[in-house]
Amino acid sequence: MKRIGPLLSGIFSDLGIGDRMKLEKLRREWLGIFHEPMSVHTFPSEIKDGELLITVDSPIWLQQLGFFKRDILTKLVGFDIKSVRFRHGRITRDDRVSSLRSGSNETKPVHELRDSEIAWIDKTVSDIEDDELKDAVRKAIEKAFRQKY
Repeated sequence: MKRIGPLLSGIFSDLGIGDRMKLEKLRREWLGIFHEPMSVHTFPSEIKDGELLITVDSPIWLQQLGFFKRDILTKLVGFDIKSVRFRHGRITRDDRVSSLRSGSNETKPVHELRDSEIAWIDKTVSDIEDDELKDAVRKAIEKAFRQKY
């Protein structure tokens, strides 16, 4: 039997959503990782190839955070973050609230899956023996395909 971790990692990488999933998890946990006042003045904006872009709401905080890069990276090791960059920008309450909600109020157009996508998903999950896990992985992949467009 194959381990699910490497299988899912490969799938998420193929879909180009691995960094996006890390970012959403990091956003949900941000207030627990970094306590006030830092968590109030910063918010993770983007992850690309192991580099985290953090939006900072004031020039003073932007300058100060440069001195704490090493400490920040230490706290983010579980997210496979290799480096951090900071940019000055606005952090809205909506950013924080939407990252904490399980669902979003925004409605996006639904992309209907193509036959080739369905076939690829079927082939990908075919090696998973546990039916409940297979169904969960299938739904996650389908959702990723729908959100990709």
